[in-house]
Amino acid sequence: MERTKTGISGFDKMFTDGIPAQGTMLISGSPGSGKTIFCLQSLIEGAKNNEKGLYISFEQDAEELIHQAERFGWDVNTLQKKGSLVFHSFSVDEIGHDIIFRVKELIKKSGASRVVIDSITTLNVLAGGFDGERPTQEAQLRYFTYKFIGGIKQLGALVLLPNQLSGDEWMEKDSVAEFAVDCIVVLKFLGAAGESSRTISIKKARQTEFDENIHPMEIGKEGIKVLEAEKIDFKFK
Repeated sequence: MERTKTGISGFDKMFTDGIPAQGTMLISGSPGSGKTIFCLQSLIEGAKNNEKGLYISFEQDAEELIHQAERFGWDVNTLQKKGSLVFHSFSVDEIGHDIIFRVKELIKKSGASRVVIDSITTLNVLAGGFDGERPTQEAQLRYFTYKFIGGIKQLGALVLLPNQLSGDEWMEKDSVAEFAVDCIVVLKFLGAAGESSRTISIKKARQTEFDENIHPMEIGKEGIKVLEAEKIDFKFK
């Protein structure tokens, strides 16, 4: 199986055998935990190494995402001109019962090997049911999520799916997405009494062994950097 690297400092070595180049990766975290930065950085690092990247957003327009990337000194403009990096935004009015087909066609036409769909949470809220109506039944929503993820897994790309968690959650409760994806990465932002810290961990990864430790994470001038996990010695009396 072909393997790839995100290019995010310290993250790739958390996978013993490397990251499968095809599959789905859920990037879960609370607001402000770094999900968008993680996805942008991975896409841009891939584009630098001739892996065409596509960022599909249901939340922010392309200008907002480009501005966020440029804060870290990433040369988005050059990558766009080369055709290595493409941004596409869907407005709320464009999201309906045919969204699975439209996203799949967009990925196919782009030829991208690395894709971000931002976000699976927003898509679940806004997407229309398969009869063209808004989904009112939980079963419909689960079916939509399962079919959507199953559909994009067939396209032969590495697809990153940002996913919203509340501040105190490590995993979603009864989430179809977590069962359907190949890999789950959890980002946490903890703040109290004027102090804050960030962590990253892998909760699931198919077809590769991975580091199960919770690692400290920093967001600096050049983006995300994952640090070594601290070892704790337990002493029993």
